[in-house]
Amino acid sequence: MRVRASAGASSFRRRPRLEQFLAEAETQVTALKQELDADAAASSKRRQAAARRAAEDRAARLKAAVAALPEAEKRAVRNKKKAEQARVSTTDPDAVVMKMPDGGFRPAYNTQLAAETEHGLIVGHDVTRTGADQPSLEPMIAQIQTRTGRTPQVALLDGGYFNKDSVTRLTEAKVELLMPLPKPQRNDRAADEPVHDDTPAVAALRRRMQDPEAQKRYRQRARWIEWVNAGCRNRGWRQASVRGLTKVRAVLAWQVMAHNFQCIRRTKVLAAVFNMPELRPA
Repeated sequence: MRVRASAGASSFRRRPRLEQFLAEAETQVTALKQELDADAAASSKRRQAAARRAAEDRAARLKAAVAALPEAEKRAVRNKKKAEQARVSTTDPDAVVMKMPDGGFRPAYNTQLAAETEHGLIVGHDVTRTGADQPSLEPMIAQIQTRTGRTPQVALLDGGYFNKDSVTRLTEAKVELLMPLPKPQRNDRAADEPVHDDTPAVAALRRRMQDPEAQKRYRQRARWIEWVNAGCRNRGWRQASVRGLTKVRAVLAWQVMAHNFQCIRRTKVLAAVFNMPELRPA
């Protein structure tokens, strides 16, 4: 689930401008320090101290933006662009321009959520700086293992999480995967004909997803995780109100706690387990 970043699209700059802004900010910080040391007036010192803090904060953000340039340059190359075309935000260096659900491109973060399919409790969550979902699959399974003390028996996944290597490793870990698969390269291939570039685990998953019973089980995914996503949206998780990956992850953690608390209060069994009064409709 993509969440709009607090940074504006106009805050993104290329390396030459970032380095220029950083040099100007560091010069301003040095000048303000000298003025603060030379002026003995208390009121003037307070104003200068505030200006110095603002200048230091801007310089710190610009340093972080310059430090984020190498990764942005790698992304530009992967997207078949020149490294010099890479841009980083001067206000939120962690934000990345992503394709949004409406088809537009804006600074954003990618929210990852995993929920169990009995009560809808969120059992795993993260925020990433990449628009791709595949790299988050195995870390999310590992996070669920750490949080719950056991490996999920079945994982219902969106097709965007498909990756041959991940499917193979999770199959070896005894996790049954249910997810849509990309179509074979050849359009004239018969439905039951093996795909030559499939690994054994992917081939088994392809056969499994042709089973009507597996398809019925997979339809449970939308019932739970899309409901979780909608709840987060309704609680304002459309645009991050803070800047920086660490702070955005902290806000998501509050979203997760709010969701799980509501689930517990609404469910008699869970309310009894956690010793909470059941939430009854008025």
